[in-house]
Amino acid sequence: MDGNRSIDISANRKITDKDLRYLEEIPGIENLSLSNTNITDEGLKSVKILKNLVSLHIGQTKITDEGLKSINDLTNLKILSLDNTLITNEGLKILGNLTNLMELWLQNTNITDEGVSSLTGLQKLETLYLSGTKITDKSLNSLETFKNLVELRVGKTKITAGGIARLKKKLPRCRIFND
Repeated sequence: MDGNRSIDISANRKITDKDLRYLEEIPGIENLSLSNTNITDEGLKSVKILKNLVSLHIGQTKITDEGLKSINDLTNLKILSLDNTLITNEGLKILGNLTNLMELWLQNTNITDEGVSSLTGLQKLETLYLSGTKITDKSLNSLETFKNLVELRVGKTKITAGGIARLKKKLPRCRIFND
């Protein structure tokens, strides 16, 4: 752990849910990266006591919507990475309490237009990664509400060139990547 109270055990496939119980013994963790590990929803139950978390990376894990219930009270979170997980639109509804989120990674998940509409309460979002999701131009109305967005990634989605142009007009400060 460094002076920033960070723990990075990502890309360690030996890490399991049982290993996460030791996090309880390290108060004040602010940044936790568990991406590309074998953790599941059960392991996230050990994370929910880390009330000082500002950044949580749990992409490329076996996390589902059920696991998101364990992090819904981590209201200090500013960065949440859920890329390449098993979450769905239902899971995004659970994230409503995380109103301090500034960066959300959802790429390569089963998120659709319905899921994006669930995010509109997260008005502090500055960065949103939706590449590889199932969103279409139907998400434009929801995406246009994020007035603080400075980066939006929508590559490998069904958002059209016309949709991108509309977003650029409505969100002039936002860099939109469609690759």
